[in-house]
Amino acid sequence: MNLVERHAQLAPLGAQLVLEIQDNKWTKHELALELDIALSRASQLFNIADTLGRAELETAATHGYSIDRLREIAGVGKRLTNPNIDPAQLRAELIDTCKNFSHNDTATYIRAHIKQLNEGYEKHRAWFVRYSGNPDADGMKYIIAKLPAAHVDRIQAILTPHARTHAANGDAVSEQEGHALALYTTITNPTPTHEHTEHWENPNNPRDLRYRPCILVPLDDAHALEAGKVVSTDGTVLSIRELVDERVRELGFAVACYRGEDGVARAQQTFEIKRLADADDRFLSIINHLVCQQADCNTNAIRCDIHHITAFARGGATTLDNLCPLCHTHNLHNDDNPTQLTHGYVFRDHTTGLVWYRDYRGNIRRNRHEAQQYNAEAYAHRVIGPPT
Repeated sequence: MNLVERHAQLAPLGAQLVLEIQDNKWTKHELALELDIALSRASQLFNIADTLGRAELETAATHGYSIDRLREIAGVGKRLTNPNIDPAQLRAELIDTCKNFSHNDTATYIRAHIKQLNEGYEKHRAWFVRYSGNPDADGMKYIIAKLPAAHVDRIQAILTPHARTHAANGDAVSEQEGHALALYTTITNPTPTHEHTEHWENPNNPRDLRYRPCILVPLDDAHALEAGKVVSTDGTVLSIRELVDERVRELGFAVACYRGEDGVARAQQTFEIKRLADADDRFLSIINHLVCQQADCNTNAIRCDIHHITAFARGGATTLDNLCPLCHTHNLHNDDNPTQLTHGYVFRDHTTGLVWYRDYRGNIRRNRHEAQQYNAEAYAHRVIGPPT
């Protein structure tokens, strides 16, 4: 047994470790010394021990919770603004609901659930940009900003390609420094420039989703209308009320959802796009999925490779039913030969028609990003129905 396997055996004992911390009289400094960890990490363990009751921890221990999954459970009280919700009762429900989730799935589920519970009780969060008064020893000043998540996501989506170009060209030592350069040049340049385009791309394409998001508005989807939400191809879930309150402007594109030749309902091409077929497929695959289809990834589909679910080399066709977005990293790691399981692979479920992921341990999971509920395939399946 190697060290990774030994560590994996210890991970589900997180709740038992916290129970021992409750039973002993260690200080944070003593625990940090005992476990050879940073004081901040020891403080996290003490915070979990102080927040979760013994009954909660004993239940979590039976389900094999790790320390990081317990930290997600313990933190719900601080994020809860709805005064009608009892934090202890909510934690108990979450421990049971998330018992078979991975850490990433647990964090994603809790984030979405807390957001739903807090609707109508959100405190006003003022925007701000703060500038440091004095430069540091390197002659640098700092900027700290807080904006609504949708705006930050949009800024990040615009700056990321420029940041990566700066890093690739050696103008920046990292993508993070590239973002700083991209922000400065975007603000100070009166004529914004497009990111790098391939020889077959039209940099002035009006349907380029990197610069102009497509907002999916289902007219007959009871689930979406009841939730009061729509989603954009930026991967941002928007309140319909917020969208309507915005000044009327060009929203982007219109697509229709109907059954394809394979019997699966999804967004289909209903207008001529004056680009190569690959660009058409990319446009619709982004709308159909919105995020990388690897189960633990939140990368926006706009920044993903378009992956052949059945590898092209193994006879997979370049058709919408065989395409989905995978970020570059997970596209490289995807097992094109599903009979040789190494890292995991995406596949389309024959019953639902949806894209699922089999991880390296053989577990079948689906990406739990909130946008998955509001992408074009989800709309089409709810309005039109599952495959025939």
